[in-house]
Amino acid sequence: MTLRHGTIICYATAFVFVMMTAGMVAGNVIEIPEPVSPVITRSDPASSSVSDYIGDSRTFTVNVSQIADVTWILDGTILHTNQSVRTASYCCSSDELGVHNLTILAQNEIGMDQKCWDWVVSTIPVGIKLFPGWHFISVPCELCDPGIDHVLECVAYDALTCYNAETCSWETVSAIEPSKGYWIHIPEGCGTQVIPEEALEPAVTPYKQATQIFKGWNAIGCCESADALSAEMSLACIDDCYTCIWGPWNPVTMSYEYFGHNGESGLISGRHLGTDSFEMEKYRGYWVYATSNTVLVENEDTLIDRLSDLDAFHPPASDENKIMLYNEWHYFNVVDEEHDLSFVITLKLNGDIYDLSGNTNDPFSTHANVMLSYHTPAGANITIDGCPMTQVEYSDITPDLRIGNSDTRLTNDGYEVHVESSDGQTVFDAVFEPECEPAPVFSAPYEPDRVINWQSASPKMEVDGTLTINKGTPLETTYTLSNARGYHDHNWGYWLWQDDIGWKWGQASEGNTGKYTFSFGNVTNNDHTESKGSVLDIWEDEKIIAIFTNDELNMQHYMMSDQLPDNPFVELLPDNTFPLITVINAVSDDDGDMVSIEFNTEHFMPIPIPTGEDQYLVIWEVFGTYDVNGYVAGNPVSYTTKGFMEYVA
Repeated sequence: MTLRHGTIICYATAFVFVMMTAGMVAGNVIEIPEPVSPVITRSDPASSSVSDYIGDSRTFTVNVSQIADVTWILDGTILHTNQSVRTASYCCSSDELGVHNLTILAQNEIGMDQKCWDWVVSTIPVGIKLFPGWHFISVPCELCDPGIDHVLECVAYDALTCYNAETCSWETVSAIEPSKGYWIHIPEGCGTQVIPEEALEPAVTPYKQATQIFKGWNAIGCCESADALSAEMSLACIDDCYTCIWGPWNPVTMSYEYFGHNGESGLISGRHLGTDSFEMEKYRGYWVYATSNTVLVENEDTLIDRLSDLDAFHPPASDENKIMLYNEWHYFNVVDEEHDLSFVITLKLNGDIYDLSGNTNDPFSTHANVMLSYHTPAGANITIDGCPMTQVEYSDITPDLRIGNSDTRLTNDGYEVHVESSDGQTVFDAVFEPECEPAPVFSAPYEPDRVINWQSASPKMEVDGTLTINKGTPLETTYTLSNARGYHDHNWGYWLWQDDIGWKWGQASEGNTGKYTFSFGNVTNNDHTESKGSVLDIWEDEKIIAIFTNDELNMQHYMMSDQLPDNPFVELLPDNTFPLITVINAVSDDDGDMVSIEFNTEHFMPIPIPTGEDQYLVIWEVFGTYDVNGYVAGNPVSYTTKGFMEYVA
C-alpha cells in the first residue's frame, strides 16, 4: 500500500484506516487524491461585462472554494488584498470614463484562479436619474407615448404607484400623465438607471394641462416646461386654494428636502421657505395641500407669452410729424467663455418706415440695418448691412422682424435668430431661450420731442446655435454654441444721431449655473457729463429683486481709450474714446440694498455713425470682466463674470 501527500496526518490516518480494510479485502492499493487549486465558485456581477455611469459605485464579490488570498487589480494596479478568506468584496468608484479591466486573483500555496470583468463607465444620459430606493417623479407635459412599457422600458423597478386624492387611495399605474406625482421603487443591486429623454418626448400637439386638485393632500408635478420655477409662479393659478407644498423627495436621506408655505417669502427657518423661494423642478414630484377643490393648469402667462406682447415693435403712425426721428431695434448678445466666443447682434429700423424708396448708401435716409459683431479664437470682425424698406417685414403685435435675409422670430422654444451678411459668407443661427422675467420699461426724455425707451426683455437666456465665417471659401469655419449665455433687449424712441446724446449700458449673468443677473443703462449727453436718467436692475433666478434709479446710482470712468498706445481705432476716432474701466456704485434709498460693480475691458469693436463731414458718433461694443459685490434682498452677493458694455460717444 502506498500513501501519497499524507501531510494532514489525522485526516490521512482516518482515511487510510477506513479504506485499508476494504483495500486488503479486495487486494487493491489505495491512493490519496492530489489537493486541487482554489476555484472562484461564484461572482457578482455574474456577467463578465458590466456598465455604470460616472460617479456611481459598484461592489464586486467573489466566493472561493477554499481559503485563499484575494487580490483586486484595476487596469493593472493592485487595489487591495483580502487575506485568508473564502468570500471577498470590493467597492469601486466609477470616477473615470472609459472601459476598465478589473481582475481578481484567488491564490494560496496550492494554486490560483482568477475572474475578469470589463467595466464600462459612461456619462449619464439626459433624463430622470434613478438609483436604488424610492423616487417621487413627474413629467410636465403630455408624452408622445405615455405607456409605462415605453416610458420605463429601460428601467428595472419593482413598484410603481400614484395617489388618488379624490378617493384617498393608492392606485396601480398604466400610463404616466402630466403634472401628477408617481412613486417608483428601484431594488438594491440595480445601480443607477435613467428614464432617457427619448422616452419623455412631448406629444407633437400637447393639450393644455389641466390637473384636478382635490381638498387635502395631492401628489403633483410641475406643469411648466422650464427646468425649475418657483412654486409661486408654477402654482399661480391655484394660489388662493393651497397652504403648503412639500418636496422634492431625497432618496438618500429618505426625507423631503423643503417645506414651502404659501403667502410667506424667502427663508423662514431651516428647511421651511416661502413659495417664492421654493423651487419646483420639472421631473420631480411634490405634495401640495389644497383647501378646496380646484384645477391646476399650465401657467398661461409664461415668459414666451409675456414677451410675445411686450416685445412687439412700436412703429409710428404714418402721419407722425417726427417720423424721421424714429429708431427701434432688437439687440441680442452671447458669451461662451469655454470656447472664447462672443457675439453682438442688432436688427434695426429708423426713419420713415413707410417710405419704400430709401437709399441704403445714405446714412441719413430711411432704411434698416443688420449688424453682427463677433469675437472668436481667430480674432474679431463685424458685418453691417443695410436694406431698403421694401425688404423689411415687421409687426406691432409680435416681436418678429425680417430685414433682407436676416430675421428673428419668437417661437415656443424662444427667439430663433438668423443673421446673414450680404455676401453670404457670415451666417449666424441660434435659438435664445428666455430664463428671466422682463424688466420694466426705462424711459429717458432728454430734449423736447426726444426720448429713448429701453427694455431688458430677456436678461438671461440659454443659447444654442452656430456661427459660420468665410462660408463657401477654403477658410470656412463653423463655431458651435451649446448652452451659452445670452441676453436680449429692445430699444425704441425718437432722436437723431446728430443730437447731443450718449449712453452707457451693460449686463452680465453669473455664469451658466449662477443665480444672479444684472443690467444697467444711463442716457447722457455726448461727453457723459450730464445724466438724463439711469437704472440698474438685478435678478435672482427668474425674478427681479432690486431696482436702483437715478440718484441711487453713481457711475465713474477710468483710463479712457486714448491712453492705449498704437491703437488704430484711437488714431482713426480721436474724439470718440471709451473707458477701459467703469465703476458703478448703487445704494438704495429705501431698503438698504447696496452694490458695487467694476468692469474691465478685454476687447472692443467700434461702430462709427457719420454725423457730418469727418464727424462720427461711435457706438463702442465692449466685452470684459465684471466684479460684483454687495448686499441685495437681505443676502450678500459676490461674483466675477464675463459680460458686455456699450458706450456711445
